[in-house]
Amino acid sequence: EESVAVDQEHKFRRRGEPSIFRMRVVEERIEAGAARAQAAQRDGTEEQEMQAHDEPCASCPFVLEIDGEQFEGTTDAEGMLEMRIPGDARGGRLVIRPGEANELVRNVRLGRLDPISELSGVRQRLANLGFISRGGATQMTEELADAIAEFQRKNDLPATGDPDDATRERLREVHRS
Repeated sequence: EESVAVDQEHKFRRRGEPSIFRMRVVEERIEAGAARAQAAQRDGTEEQEMQAHDEPCASCPFVLEIDGEQFEGTTDAEGMLEMRIPGDARGGRLVIRPGEANELVRNVRLGRLDPISELSGVRQRLANLGFISRGGATQMTEELADAIAEFQRKNDLPATGDPDDATRERLREVHRS
């Protein structure tokens, strides 16, 4: 409750709650290229062309520990997980398939993202998706151009290394932010 003057405009800002942690979990699957694998079988050789594909970790159990508080759930068919977390949370740990042989553990840092119109926002999203390391320069570097080109290749865009409008839009879709 707040006491305020009548007939005046007042702004109230609610800080922190509720916050939602949203993440899509994908796994890289490596498969032999069909044409090369068939040719290798005919020739009796073992040479195969390997291709990587990202697939959602669908219906995967997870444990999310944020600032000492533990949340459990299962990803959906698209590999998405979504949990309400404290608004002032700063980080924690995500365990996919806890206790299983193929358990995956990742540290989680929480904070804000720069706008995707900024090069720093492009870099942050690429880092979140595993294309480039965190931190680094906020201007265009060879490392960032290579990461952009790799993202473009994986998303059927011309691999120019330039964060053009089509790349930014696809990055927004894939990152979901």
